[in-house]
Amino acid sequence: MFLSNLRAGPADPGHDFWFSPAAGGTATQSGTIVTSDSAMRLSTVYKCIKVISETIGMLPMHMYRSSADGKTRERERDDPVARLLAVRPNAWQTPMQFRTMMEAHRSMRGNAYAQIVSGRNGLPEALVPLHPDRVTPEVASNGLPRYRVKSANGVNEVTMVQGEILHLTGLTLDGYTGLNPIQAEREAIVTALSRTNGNMVRAAELLGISRTTLRAKLRSLGFSIEKHLTPDCDRDEKSVAGDAG
Repeated sequence: MFLSNLRAGPADPGHDFWFSPAAGGTATQSGTIVTSDSAMRLSTVYKCIKVISETIGMLPMHMYRSSADGKTRERERDDPVARLLAVRPNAWQTPMQFRTMMEAHRSMRGNAYAQIVSGRNGLPEALVPLHPDRVTPEVASNGLPRYRVKSANGVNEVTMVQGEILHLTGLTLDGYTGLNPIQAEREAIVTALSRTNGNMVRAAELLGISRTTLRAKLRSLGFSIEKHLTPDCDRDEKSVAGDAG
């Protein structure tokens, strides 16, 4: 069911299909919609993600089998998993394209997913990429992870268990779900502006960045700068400048 829908995705790991939100993004506590698209419009973010994901994508991923005495090893070429990782993960992507896309997902959203498709013999025969916005990780009563996965059209949903999903996480605080770095930064900015009553100078100091950097981040994340300025902001800036002198 999901395989036919997901194969419609382009092979190019940098295509907008793999980065655009499936359901309009995620709202922060401020009510503002978070998307990775807005961050990717900032050239610095795009370049960083591109360098990281393509570097990981170029790295070889081989399996090795140890000798009986454990002193030597040789490359495993016939194992089904070895073929998926090093030769052909699925019918439309090369290993480099697959790894680059997975790392880009993890870097932008904190999580990367692929469905492990098994053949009739029970052995894995394909790794089908899943859009991170269509996957909701959960913790089952036995403590193991499970995943609710929506189809590409968002109509159907199935639950998959640990052995059916390849899940790569970024920084995680619970061991199950990676933190979305774009959303985390947005929440940090919202919190700083809230604590300082919208004062740009004080918010920048609280975040440990310059006011210019804060303004750039606000624009890249889709905030209205004027909305977060307070009447005493200019006066505080002059005060800070005077104290610095």
